[in-house]
Amino acid sequence: TFFLTGTHTSSGSWPKLPTTQEGGVTWFSQEVSDTGKLFADTKFAAPGSSKAWLAHTDGKLLFVKCFDRIRTKDAAPGEDQVEIYDGGDYEEVEQQGAYRLIEPSKTLRWRVSWFLRRVPDSAKAQVGNKELADFAGSLCY
Repeated sequence: TFFLTGTHTSSGSWPKLPTTQEGGVTWFSQEVSDTGKLFADTKFAAPGSSKAWLAHTDGKLLFVKCFDRIRTKDAAPGEDQVEIYDGGDYEEVEQQGAYRLIEPSKTLRWRVSWFLRRVPDSAKAQVGNKELADFAGSLCY
């Protein structure tokens, strides 16, 4: 699981997940974790873009979610835009929108686009692989 590194991370009351920051990307590999949680902000997908992205791969397929980036101060209390939870035998990969009051009978729209692609032959499903991160980000421009 990986996303563009922002400036804030926390784990709340949960054990902190082991992550690696390389090439401006934060990487989490579930094989090296027992359990825990990560809340983090992220950067824009490209200059002039309002989008951010969060990606996960099993080595063959790449799952990318593109969404509007929010500021940490707009996230739910104690949380942030990106949430990763390691449940031991499963992993939750979540993006979160701004924490807002929605009045009765009112709506809130927040668009999230999901993409599932084969990992390109030029990319490797490993921590720090620039080609994989670049490919994930290219889906959100």
